Amino acid sequence: MLYFRAMDQTTSRFEAFKTDGTAAGTVRVSDLSLGLAASKISSGHGRLVNVGATVYFVGQQESNGYELWKTDGTPAGTMIVKDIHSGAGSSSPLGLTNANGTLFFQASDIEGAELWKSDGTAAGTVRVKDIRVGGLSSNPANITAVNDGVFFTLDGNTLWTSDGTADGTVQIHSFRASSLTNVDGTLYFTNPSADQLWKSDGSVAGTVMLADFDGWASTTPISLVNVGGRLFFAANDSVHGFELWTSDGTISGTMLVKDIHANNSGFPVKHLVNGDGTLYFVAEDSFGVEQLWSSDGTEAGTQIAWDPAAIPGRVFPENLAVVDGKLFLTATGEFSGRELWVAELPPRGDYDRDGQVDGRDFLAWQRAHGAVVSPSGSGADGDRNGVVDAGD
Repeated sequence: MLYFRAMDQTTSRFEAFKTDGTAAGTVRVSDLSLGLAASKISSGHGRLVNVGATVYFVGQQESNGYELWKTDGTPAGTMIVKDIHSGAGSSSPLGLTNANGTLFFQASDIEGAELWKSDGTAAGTVRVKDIRVGGLSSNPANITAVNDGVFFTLDGNTLWTSDGTADGTVQIHSFRASSLTNVDGTLYFTNPSADQLWKSDGSVAGTVMLADFDGWASTTPISLVNVGGRLFFAANDSVHGFELWTSDGTISGTMLVKDIHANNSGFPVKHLVNGDGTLYFVAEDSFGVEQLWSSDGTEAGTQIAWDPAAIPGRVFPENLAVVDGKLFLTATGEFSGRELWVAELPPRGDYDRDGQVDGRDFLAWQRAHGAVVSPSGSGADGDRNGVVDAGD
């Protein structure tokens, strides 16, 4: 089930909706306002976040400011978690992040904007640490879950980590960090001041650089995403233009996937998302038309998945999300405006990519049996161990 925020025509306010991918199954969760014109679900405090069977979001009612809310998908199960900044003031939660069942986020009270956590109850919603005491704010941002804790940046600069306790909330590195991304228990991030790609295991010694793109305008790696235990991102090495790259966590395994637009004419690839073990992203062709692409991490397996040329007017696919084997995205047509689209993803085991798992896929696996593949998970390597074998 996908949860999202949208304008409700009956209330003329933004409310929480859910969808199963059908028109009939797209419904409003609850009228958060309960008839109060000043009430709404916030658009400026990040996405709705799922923790177990509960979805958290930031909402406002007339009696409260912007505070942490939760829903189980029913009107009766939609409620405020805690009025952190009591009364009409707002705690303005930001960066809602699920770390193995615990929700971490930034919130403001009389002690300033600090790191908080919640188990879904008012009593279990507490400040983790007052990093800057005396009512000052540390402004934790880029909160990223890794194992049972989180990494985050302080004032958008220094890199920190937290296990949810005050003593376990410590600084790792002093330089600027951005684009924090968890790849199977390892944090990847960029140093935008030097256009570098780094990784960290949470220790000072285990925080190391993987690639340096410095020396060319706008070369900082962007759009980092984990797909099957491998990092994908976009970067400009000054030779190929802004293209799709990948990394297995080693210097030698950090490499260009495909030069989509040769001769250093590549447009930025963007909206990278994990689609059940396959990367989906948006890239422009030589005429400026944005197309939906997919990649298994190999040059041959990086190809156009959907060309929206049949839709009148320029189409801008974005807001990609994968839920229950379906790829959701928004796209704009000349006569339809920006609307929600959905596509069925190829099933697991469809090695020949014909939309069916059948004997042809067994033949594709059989022909590749014993082969070492790079990156892991490409071709017929279904269990992503780097070799086509019986485990696939």
